[in-house]
Formats: sequence, structure tokens, C-alpha cells
Amino acid sequence: MAAFVASRTHSAEGFFLPSIAKNAVFAAVGLLSLLVRRPLAGYVMAALDPRYANWRRHADTRRAAVWATGVWIAVFAVRFAVQGLLYLAGESGWLGAANIALGLPLFGVAILATFAIVRRLAPRQPAADDDPVAGDGPVVEGTVLDGPGR
Repeated sequence: MAAFVASRTHSAEGFFLPSIAKNAVFAAVGLLSLLVRRPLAGYVMAALDPRYANWRRHADTRRAAVWATGVWIAVFAVRFAVQGLLYLAGESGWLGAANIALGLPLFGVAILATFAIVRRLAPRQPAADDDPVAGDGPVVEGTVLDGPGR
């Protein structure tokens, strides 16, 4: 796609247009998810770990999803802004360098920040099997786990 756009624009900078547009769209979608109070990071958390399946019901987990989504919005917004300005300036060499610097290194920092946010702000909710009150888990002698009469 990038090569096609570059061939149609007759410029080396055109190669970077699909990536610039993708970053703008991802930042806008992330921002929209925050505005409608459905941060995308919450859905990713739930997809990767079933303990976060009910993330919207827990204030700490919702807050972690908001912050993690904010990290990714910042990543895509920075990429869009830097590469967009370099594109407008016609700096194809710097666009290539920015593409590398804002690629995997920034992605790695965002992943680490996301894990730190989720670990710090969203304590893991116990699964139904791990909660003795919710299921037929182990009964600890001397405690009342199943209510009166037991």
C-alpha cells in the first residue's frame, strides 16, 4: 500500500502517508473510546486475561483501562504529529529515521507502561473457581464460608 501511494504521489514522502493516516485514525478511535467511556485497553485486558472479563464493574480496573488507553493515544498522536510535520516539510530522510525511532522502541515503552499501569491500578480479580464463597472451593476449618447452619 505504501509503495502504491509513493508511486502515485511521485515522492518518497508518499511512502509514509498510509502510516501517518493509520496513526491519526488509531489516535482518534482511542480518544473516541474514552469519550464514550469504553476504553479500548479494557477490552484488550479482558481478551488477554479472563480475570479482567468484568473490568467495567470494578473502578480500579476501569481506571487502569482509561490510563492504558491514554498511553496508546499518546503513542499514536506523537507518531502522527512528528511524521506529519516531517511529511509537510518534505523531509523523506528524517521521515525514515522517525519511522524507526517511533516504531518498535516507542511500542516497547508503551507495552511496559501498559503493564505497569495494569499491575499497579488494576488488582487481579479472583476467578470464580478461586473464590471459595462463589463456588465449591475448599472449606477452611473454623470459618463460616457457606452461611448459617454449616
